[in-house]
Amino acid sequence: MLWKIGTKGESKLLFSTASMIHDHHLLPPRRVSVKRKANTDRVEILDSVREYDDYFKAKLDTTFKTFRNLEVEKCKRSTKEQDVAQKDVERSFDVLQSRWA
Repeated sequence: MLWKIGTKGESKLLFSTASMIHDHHLLPPRRVSVKRKANTDRVEILDSVREYDDYFKAKLDTTFKTFRNLEVEKCKRSTKEQDVAQKDVERSFDVLQSRWA
């Protein structure tokens, strides 16, 4: 988006939105300003104005939470109940066989 101001019929191009925001905020970090800590995946990006850490990654990890799949849990529960019922029937047949055999 471009901003124009005109006085007495003159139209001057003053700013674009990119130049209104300081350019150093929009540029990617320079290669020399990135350092990796030993034995970790943590990366620190140091700029002359701000210090960035893995803040955004940590925030995203806590923002997006997983929801349990209820269909899968129902299937697991019903399978477990069927196994329990099958074992009960087998035990009862074993008891009957031992008494009548």
